[in-house]
Amino acid sequence: MFGSSYWKNVKLCIFLVSFILDLIPPNVKIEEFQVIEVFLPSSSNVETKIRKRGQNGTFTYMSTVTEKKGDGSRLETKKILTAREFSIMISQKDEKRAPLEKDRKSFIWNQQLIFLFYLD
Repeated sequence: MFGSSYWKNVKLCIFLVSFILDLIPPNVKIEEFQVIEVFLPSSSNVETKIRKRGQNGTFTYMSTVTEKKGDGSRLETKKILTAREFSIMISQKDEKRAPLEKDRKSFIWNQQLIFLFYLD
């Protein structure tokens, strides 16, 4: 999407707010989307999850494999999935872990993209 030089100048600021939607002017367009994360059976040093993200009936799908290295670092590998691949993989979900269902909102404020995250 953006080149690596773009991300060097990006700063991430996280704020805990519960009243922010009341403060947003009515002319600001808020985008709402849903995220579902499902964990697959994993070993002690490898975690695999699949994710469905979308809005208005249109979704994207992704798998993430996180490997814990011996030095404490983590290697994360992400892959875009088709709807069919997601359907096959979700049938293999880890029954010991509940899927995470999240509702998210985003909007542009002072030329900055703002994401609202809720405690799930």
